[in-house]
Parts: sequence; C-alpha cells; structure tokens
Amino acid sequence: MKTKRSPLSKLIILFSLVSLLTACGVFSPSAQQPTSQPSPFQTDTSIPSTETPLPATLTSIPPTPTLAQVGTIVPDAIRLDFVVGATSGSVSGNIRPGQVIKYLVGAAKSQPMMVSTSSYNNDVIFSVMGLTDGLTLLPASQKYTSWQTMLTLTQDYLITVYGGATVENYTLDVITPARVTFPSGAVTVTLNGSTPGGYVVSYIVYALQNQQLDLNLTAPSGNAVLSVYGFEDGQPYLRYVVESTTFSMKLPASQDYIIQVVPRAGQVAAYSLTINIK
Repeated sequence: MKTKRSPLSKLIILFSLVSLLTACGVFSPSAQQPTSQPSPFQTDTSIPSTETPLPATLTSIPPTPTLAQVGTIVPDAIRLDFVVGATSGSVSGNIRPGQVIKYLVGAAKSQPMMVSTSSYNNDVIFSVMGLTDGLTLLPASQKYTSWQTMLTLTQDYLITVYGGATVENYTLDVITPARVTFPSGAVTVTLNGSTPGGYVVSYIVYALQNQQLDLNLTAPSGNAVLSVYGFEDGQPYLRYVVESTTFSMKLPASQDYIIQVVPRAGQVAAYSLTINIK
C-alpha cells in the first residue's frame, strides 16, 4: 500500500536535499577574482601631442598627485593602481597575436592623460574609452602607440591593449600629472613631496605667453633634478640629463607645461619644489 505524504513532510525532505548538495560543494557562493596591481614606472618625457587639448584651469585639482578611484568593475580588466604619491604607472607582460588585454585607470577632470605602449615590433596598440560617459577617446583603428589628451570628466578609463602580428613582450605606461593650483592672488606655490618607489613625479601648470616661469628644487644631497616641457607643443625646455635644480624662462606660448621631479638612480628623494609664475 502506497503512503501519501503531507505537504509539510515534502518540504522537510526538499530542505534536507538542498542542505546535502550544498555540503557536497554542488552549490557554493561565487568568489570575487583578485586583480593585479602593477608597479609604477619612470615617465616618458617626449610623448607627442596628437590632439588639441581643452583649455585648462588652475583651480580644478589639488596640488598633490591624485588618482581618481571610481571603482568601476569591468570583467577581465586589471586595475592599474598607482602607489601613493605617484603620477605614473606601468605594466609589462606577454601578448599573443589578436589577444586583447584590458586595464582600468581612474583620472580626474582637467588632468592630462598620457599613454604609450612599447614592443619589439612596435605593433602593440591600444584604445581608450571613458566608462561613465561611454565616449571613445582613442579608437583602436588609429593604431597609435603613444597618445595624450586633457580629460574633461572624472571617471574610470578603459585602456585596451591589442596584440600585434607575433607573440611579443610589451609595456604599457600611463602618466597622469597632478594639476598645480595657486592660492588666490598668489604667484608662487611650494610643493613638498617625495619620489615614491624612486620614480618620477610629474606636475602640470598653465601659463601664458611671455610670462616668466621660475622653478627651484631642493632635495637632500641633490638626489633629484628637474625636467620641463610643453604639453601641447611637446618641446623640451629643460632635459633631466642637464641635472639642473633650477629653471628660469620667459615662456614662448600659452599652454600647459609639464614639470617633473626626476630622482637620481631611482632613489626615493624627499623634495621641495617652488613654482613662480608672473
């Protein structure tokens, strides 16, 4: 004779079965995959300008190197985190023909972004897209290996690297100089910091044609020097190989200027940088 089970007894049996499957590992919560954090790298002082940047302001970003942390999640993308105080990041790896590798970088409005890739055949290219506004800043069809722009929105940016014709080792460098601000009515600002990990720290400041730019860098034992070049024209006005800690020049054009503190031999150098524009 067949026994008829009540609805309550059926629920008890079903609950017991689910508990047994969970204990056996059939059901398990998904784990979040860790993302790698590549270390920062020395900046490239000769990335050419490939598009006309937007006018900059002197009051948009604090005068310390900062990297926006928007926290966007993109499947299979690696977040390129800079160490505290750094203004550049770099990652190296191996890429196959046709392979695509994605990186996320947070950056702020009115902050420049300079991106470059290097590889043996110079055919590892990249694209750049904003993740909040969805705008493609650089399509892969341009096939650039170096590019720069002035950002108009604080957001995460997706940098996608594309493999070339053969298996190659590649390096991706991203530089986001910190915008310098001046107190109201002031023509001088002093920035104190260090070169984290022994890498270059980059600042950007806007100045007008025929204004006088004076720089003075103080570092213990002289273990850091200056580099200066134009953001729009790409012209080097002071190369770090000159090993100078001062700079004085009547500026030839109204534009943003990149000022870099370059440590000697990869040292971690504490420094004080005074910038005067009048």
